[in-house]
Amino acid sequence: MPRTKRHNQRLHSSTLALMLTLLGFGLRAWQLPLNRFHQDEALYAYFARLIASQQNIWLQTPLLDKPPLNYYLTGATIGLFWVDPKNPLLAEFIAKLPHLFAATVSIVVLFQISKRLLNHEAAIVVTALFALAPYAISFATTLFAETLLTLTLLLALTTGMQQRFGWQGLWLSIACALKPTALYFFPILIGLSGIYLSTQNQQSSWQKNVVKFGVTFISGILVLLSWQLLRPDSAPFWATGTEAYNPQRLIRADEVITRALLLASLWQHQFGSLALAVLSAPIVIWGVVDRTQSRLQQTVMLFIITFFVGYLAWHWLIAFNIRDRYFLPLTPFICIVFGWGIYQIQRTLNTQRGLRVFGAVIIFSLLGLSSLHAATAQHPVGGDHGAYDGIARIAEDLRATPTGTVLYDLGLDWHWRFYLYESDIFIAWQPGPDNIAEDIQVHAKSDPNPRYVVTLDLQTEQELSQSLAEVDYQLALIQAPLNRFGQESLRLHQIVPIP
Repeated sequence: MPRTKRHNQRLHSSTLALMLTLLGFGLRAWQLPLNRFHQDEALYAYFARLIASQQNIWLQTPLLDKPPLNYYLTGATIGLFWVDPKNPLLAEFIAKLPHLFAATVSIVVLFQISKRLLNHEAAIVVTALFALAPYAISFATTLFAETLLTLTLLLALTTGMQQRFGWQGLWLSIACALKPTALYFFPILIGLSGIYLSTQNQQSSWQKNVVKFGVTFISGILVLLSWQLLRPDSAPFWATGTEAYNPQRLIRADEVITRALLLASLWQHQFGSLALAVLSAPIVIWGVVDRTQSRLQQTVMLFIITFFVGYLAWHWLIAFNIRDRYFLPLTPFICIVFGWGIYQIQRTLNTQRGLRVFGAVIIFSLLGLSSLHAATAQHPVGGDHGAYDGIARIAEDLRATPTGTVLYDLGLDWHWRFYLYESDIFIAWQPGPDNIAEDIQVHAKSDPNPRYVVTLDLQTEQELSQSLAEVDYQLALIQAPLNRFGQESLRLHQIVPIP
């Protein structure tokens, strides 16, 4: 191919990649103001605020079951922009920015990876799929570490393919500082780097490469482990995490079908529609068996598919909790194999332009519709989807109450830690309605401070009303904000004596 034509082709593909990145950013940023924090997100945001305010910069008191880098990145962003403690929605918005940035940059990095593993034309297809991926969009503005983890894994892959093994080791150590499950992805990252480099005519010493990788990776891990020395009275996160998440057993016979169906539903959510999920299988198979591709491309496809099957089998057969976010780092690799299959079919139909256009319109129309659902927080994965819509309004009302106000907590402890951060509210966790009634009976008559409770469902509210009636108290509804579906999900009550 003439040099000028190759240059124009690369310029054209880079321009398209930029446009797709901007599109992907818009879809991801669209949901920034829509969701309140999921319970785990609220806890992570609370840790970040402790760091940003320097009240507990080494997180000495919380019991951590994950590495701290996610909390420090979020805390640094909150501290950099300085958020008024009385404005939780602004703090929530600011806290999401590093994750939105990582989700957007991941599109660019995946384009660079796809160019090397496939070609410029196929890389555009892969980039379009990832920019529109409902799964990736749904997690882009959550505080789960997987969005940051996905970027670091992609950076580790692209630096490995460039023979920058020191940087690859550094990025992998950063990935481990986000989540220890980064270790699961080492085989695919190192394997794809090796497969790609085996086709290049560049000479390098593998001993030097191993040393470079080892020095930066081990240095990063040592920094992470040394952080624990700054909180000597707290249990190490790796011990707590192992105790919390290691099931130490295989699945039982009665779990085989239910877990398989759950994994199948997550596969459907990756594409956003059952039609695309079904179409994906023959498209991927086509991309693997097509004889016109190079050995590199076929090896890459088979390697990714093998890893994917192994990853699913690991989460299916070992009794881990299956959470949707654990499968986010798979999304760019799914886009690679799916995009390559689409590209190969398009090449086969090269002389049938109408059929090529028709097929592309069908696939990207289905995907685009699912992308819009994800951008408007309607895709059933990711963060909160309306359960906590009114919590910021309730927190605002509670902040206006007198100093010494008591808020009984029936399951929103982590949310209150964030949304009532640095307030004068005394939050009293209670395991159930009877416990609240007992506390009222003992303390309410001698303590004139107002007492509130937020109920999450009508059954708990009815049980609490009955328990309070036995000690001559009742619930007085203060507000019940409607969620995005026009339903009451949270109800704020004051606990007052029965006249």
